[in-house]
Amino acid sequence: MLEARASRSSRVLMVVIFMIITLGLVTQTARWTWQHELGLLREQAVNELRLYQTSMQGRLAKYEYLAELLTTRENLGRYLSGLNRVDEASASHLQALNLALDSYRVITGVSDIYLMDRQGTTRAASNWWRGTSFIGKNFSFRPYFKQAMAGQSGRFYGLGTTSGARGYYFSYPVMQGDDVLGVLVVKIDINQIEQPWSDPNGELLVTDPDGVVFISSRPEWRLKTLKPLSEERRQQLRDSLRYAGQSLDPLPIEAQQRLPDRDHEVMVWKERFPSASYLHLTEPMPEAGWELHILKQLTPVRQQVYFSMLLTALGMLALGLIGLFLRQRRRVHDQRHAFERAAQKALELNEARIRHIIDSTRAGLVTLSAEGTIRAFNPMAEAMFERDRLALDGEPFKQLIDPVDMQAVEHALMKMEGQPLEVSGLTANRRRFPLELTVSPLGDGERLLTLYDVSERKAQEGALRQAHDELEARVEARTADLSASNMRLLQEIEEHRCTEVRLRQTQDELVQAGKLAVLGQLSASINHELNQPITAIRAYAENGRAFLQRGAAERADANMVEIVGLAERMSEISAQLKMFARKSADQLAPVSVQAACQYALNLYRQRIQTEQVRVVTEWPEETLYVQADMVRLEQVMVNLISNALHAMEGVAEPVLTLRATRHQQQVDIRICDNGPGIPDAHLGKLFDPFFTTKESGKGLGLGLSISQRIIEELGGDLAAHNREGDANTLTGAELVITLPVVRYEGHEFSP
Repeated sequence: MLEARASRSSRVLMVVIFMIITLGLVTQTARWTWQHELGLLREQAVNELRLYQTSMQGRLAKYEYLAELLTTRENLGRYLSGLNRVDEASASHLQALNLALDSYRVITGVSDIYLMDRQGTTRAASNWWRGTSFIGKNFSFRPYFKQAMAGQSGRFYGLGTTSGARGYYFSYPVMQGDDVLGVLVVKIDINQIEQPWSDPNGELLVTDPDGVVFISSRPEWRLKTLKPLSEERRQQLRDSLRYAGQSLDPLPIEAQQRLPDRDHEVMVWKERFPSASYLHLTEPMPEAGWELHILKQLTPVRQQVYFSMLLTALGMLALGLIGLFLRQRRRVHDQRHAFERAAQKALELNEARIRHIIDSTRAGLVTLSAEGTIRAFNPMAEAMFERDRLALDGEPFKQLIDPVDMQAVEHALMKMEGQPLEVSGLTANRRRFPLELTVSPLGDGERLLTLYDVSERKAQEGALRQAHDELEARVEARTADLSASNMRLLQEIEEHRCTEVRLRQTQDELVQAGKLAVLGQLSASINHELNQPITAIRAYAENGRAFLQRGAAERADANMVEIVGLAERMSEISAQLKMFARKSADQLAPVSVQAACQYALNLYRQRIQTEQVRVVTEWPEETLYVQADMVRLEQVMVNLISNALHAMEGVAEPVLTLRATRHQQQVDIRICDNGPGIPDAHLGKLFDPFFTTKESGKGLGLGLSISQRIIEELGGDLAAHNREGDANTLTGAELVITLPVVRYEGHEFSP
């Protein structure tokens, strides 16, 4: 006991020591890998930072002397010196100068070139023809103007006060002797020098001395600050108009750790949303007044650290497994001899146990020699055959089997397949009994016979067979009943299908009837819409005849033009009525929500004008498409707008609001009125067939019921409720249609 306990303690101590060594190696590997990979990442960041600095300096240097070069053109000084003259030659000179500046802009590829007088007012510009032209704008507050007026070349960067675009400005004075006549400015679009950043594991920033991000590989970081600005400095930047009133909010990043470095300021920064860590390096650009920043993600470094830690742990694990294997091998070798001694003892015990099992088992066991004579006979076999085993020792086994089954038994003894064989056994008094016999080989030609008396099982099989026959008879009778029931069920299904077809036809007829009812309601408006053009056509025709008789062909032709316009108006009204009365094609396709709403409004245009209803439409600029049947959706919109107009009868200032919004995979269409609303008692049965609040003869109560059924068949939903308002909002009823949205891509629609 003490020896086993000491051995166990020794193993535990070895495992603990091994784990401590492994932990130390993994920790040291992680530290070394972190430092090594961080150094490589720093070198890569420095190279990329210098490369971008060189590239940006080269792009700025490309345009640095352009303003100075253009001021050597004589036409600039000549124009500025003659500003006080206002004549046709001066205007022609200005137009030529604008064209020249525009041609310089096209040739050099800059954003804008413009010329200012001594007061800072722009006199000529390359964008003279645009709506956002600089001509007439005063930029005397800009530092580049003040620098040039002092006789120096100027530089400036910021947001344009007119265009709002980021730009870098080069200025140079236009001289006449020692006098400064004006300033020429060349503006470069920052997008021209802002190279795309293709590294997915890094970001690039360009900031001013205040830490305002002017250029960034991430657009959402532009015009943000690296750290919060004081309110005083923020106001100074607003007053300078450098950033055109931008809020200059701080970026969601913060410095966490400073790393030792001789040449650069190296920091570890962390972004809050989304969570990410970066290696941050900076490089100044004093000639541009900027500072370059590069942020390289630390995720690859951490991945390499984890990989090195994993390799170290796996190596130590493999080393431990090898040691464990060698130790276990020696242990197995020591235990083998003990097992052999124990096996010998167990074999002796097993033989005694087997003898006991054979004697006490409920199966008859008979051992046969190679010649087929009986070698052993257990007590159960003695009871089966009612014979003494000593008397049967050395006797042939055949005498215990019915001669009818002898051939099958001999075949089984030869094959020794181990398959059960049913035969008849013979007792000492020649009584037959059913027997299940299985032959198993023992070696040296001997065989083991396993015998079971199956008399009881045979009796149970007979009873089971009788029960099976009775069950089959009952199943046949039940099958006949089920067949008859299936026939009746098929007939009912066919009747339901026919009923559904008739119901759909009835619904289509109701929809068409609803359209005709709406046409009846619109008949007065239609009559008014058609009578006005007809009356006007008659008047224009009579006037035209009179003009022709007088020889005034031009005035007669003008009357004919008016008649043609009125005829086209009548044709448009007729086409709308024809389109409204058409039947549905029963095919779903992408349908424009705005077009369906506008179509319904056009049908009620005369009524809306007559009742002085103010129509408010609220939907996005892009067209919203839903999966629907165009005719059915238009019918629903007509019904709902008709109900809304009816609800606002008697309202002092009726307002009809149509609103369409998209929410993920569906579109909500809202039809709102500022009528009295829907009584709470009517909300629960508003969509019931034949329910109506209109006077007798003005409605069947089917419009909302049919509309709800149409929307549900289109895979959507139709709901109604009252709007809750206050002193500043409208009240009334609101009906909401919800339909699945589809996205329009060229000629294809995808849900």
